[in-house]
Amino acid sequence: MVFKMRTYKRKTDRANISKDLIKQAASEVINGTSIRKAAKNNKIDRTTLSRYVNKLKATPDSDVFMDMQTLAKFFRINKNAY
Repeated sequence: MVFKMRTYKRKTDRANISKDLIKQAASEVINGTSIRKAAKNNKIDRTTLSRYVNKLKATPDSDVFMDMQTLAKFFRINKNAY
């Protein structure tokens, strides 16, 4: 008897926020807008925005907004290095 794995189907589009929208909201916060106001204007959860702003302030020169494909490629390359 062979069992077939089911394909996961996401039921909502919750937490699918574009990187550009988060970058825009984070830059508003860094330029002086409150986190709550920037989150409300851009329709982002304020906790999520706060987390990204804190990461951006901690390491301003790095790219906090890497996408999952870039990360997957990075880990595949490093895994093969060992």
